[in-house]
Amino acid sequence: MKPLLKFLKDSLEVLLIGSAIFFVVNTFLGELMIVSGNSMLPNFHDKEQLVAEKISLNFRPIQRGDIVIFEHPEYPKKLVIKRVVGMPKETIIISQGKVLLDGKPLEEPYVHEQNQTRGKRVIKEDTTYQIPENSYVLLGDNRSNSIDSREWGAVPAENIIGRAFMVYYPLTNFRLVKNGGLL
Repeated sequence: MKPLLKFLKDSLEVLLIGSAIFFVVNTFLGELMIVSGNSMLPNFHDKEQLVAEKISLNFRPIQRGDIVIFEHPEYPKKLVIKRVVGMPKETIIISQGKVLLDGKPLEEPYVHEQNQTRGKRVIKEDTTYQIPENSYVLLGDNRSNSIDSREWGAVPAENIIGRAFMVYYPLTNFRLVKNGGLL
């Protein structure tokens, strides 16, 4: 009987310590996420699993090109992955398949040439959109297959929970994510 009680006590201890570590890591350091859909192709694929790190948001401001994880502005429990394209207080115009920020074309080497950007419900084609203070325009890399800020508008900074850090599953796709630029 003593070996069984010791086993149960040890198992409970491991479970409690493991749960505490998971809670601390998930709450303060990182967030686990599964990519759903093809809106970030070719850089992220459907069903890939990744870690979003939360710490750098406290030390390094969000930059154009960062790949961020955020709470959907219309469905707060839903996490979404997109790329930061527009910064607070900039103006954005989508015209002839291109993104213009403050009147200048945005270089986007992460978007395939044949995948042109088109306006949608909120950020419309050939219409100036003013990005509010402390908000960001977030777009998918696969523009023809992405529902993003063009549909729901700029995303407030407080919705952003972290930056994509690492793809860990499937193991054949394991990689670190370079934020502020290309993968």
